[in-house]
Amino acid sequence: MAVTIGIVGWLPGEAAWSGQVGQQAYDQMLSATPRIVVASLVAYLAGSFANAYILTRLKMITQERWLWMRTIGSTVVGQGMDTVLFVLIAFAFAEGFAAVLLWSMIISNYGFKVGVEVLLTPVTYAITGHLKRAEGVEVFDAEKDFHPFRVRQVRGSTGER
Repeated sequence: MAVTIGIVGWLPGEAAWSGQVGQQAYDQMLSATPRIVVASLVAYLAGSFANAYILTRLKMITQERWLWMRTIGSTVVGQGMDTVLFVLIAFAFAEGFAAVLLWSMIISNYGFKVGVEVLLTPVTYAITGHLKRAEGVEVFDAEKDFHPFRVRQVRGSTGER
């Protein structure tokens, strides 16, 4: 959809429509769509990876204790990265976005995201406690490989790699 919106925006509009502020309105409303999609993807990938990495590292460091610190700590890092990247990629070079507005967007969005994590921490405890009791399994992987693009070789029947 973002590609289609971008292509349609670049194509010349019908003369009467363009002359009646149609193209200007279209550009004003939709021209940022491809940039926002790219910003969303980059921010999501970077923020999610950072969140997962910090959460897992903290689990190893704390030896599975202090769930509240692990979830909130990973959110502080992951959502910080997600929010800053999204706002900067999506809006930093867009017309009409002064630095003070960008900072306001970053601070308010980041504060909301971290605030939700803090408020929902008791729910996280309840759900994880229920799942651990229901499944009777706790997985703790101290040999975690954090490289996002590495493909591991699977051991064959001879034990060779």
